[in-house]
Amino acid sequence: MKKKILIPAIAAAAVLLILSGCTKAGDPTASTPPKELKPGITAENYEALIADMSYDEVSTILAAEGESFFERDNAENPEAKWIVYSWTQKTGGAVVYTVFSGDKLTAKAADNLSGVTERQVSLIGYALLEAAMTDGTGMTYEDAKRVIGAEGRQSEPFIVNGKESFTYTWENGTVKFSAMFVGDSLFGQELISL
Repeated sequence: MKKKILIPAIAAAAVLLILSGCTKAGDPTASTPPKELKPGITAENYEALIADMSYDEVSTILAAEGESFFERDNAENPEAKWIVYSWTQKTGGAVVYTVFSGDKLTAKAADNLSGVTERQVSLIGYALLEAAMTDGTGMTYEDAKRVIGAEGRQSEPFIVNGKESFTYTWENGTVKFSAMFVGDSLFGQELISL
């Protein structure tokens, strides 16, 4: 008789222990904690960058300070400049690009980052064209397509210094810019609208 009472008592105790560790579905305290990110420039950290994050939040996730290489006034909010930053991986050469307006992340893109193929026509693309012109490294149309992530709308050909040339235009509804290539070298760029 003792055995018959003991087995149900143990089963009941086990059920109570299991149930006491459970919480109701939808309880925010019951959710699995977010996976801890290992700081640095990784595909996982890139995906963790979301709109409206502050510069400090992005810097913490990427474990570095970004290098500002492009600034423009924001016509919609004169107190919030557009600033484009790049974060370069020490080994592997991957680069994460971000655009901030004020202290809010508004766009991101990546180059050479394993597992990330996201690109967007944005101020980042224009900033990269301008940086190539400013530092004299030069850029071909194929380079421009790669960093911008899209084909540009091509103009009719024209001749400059005896070379066939084209102007390409990129736009996404918010930003519009163009670049002129003489032969296959970037000759200039223009930010049409922002």
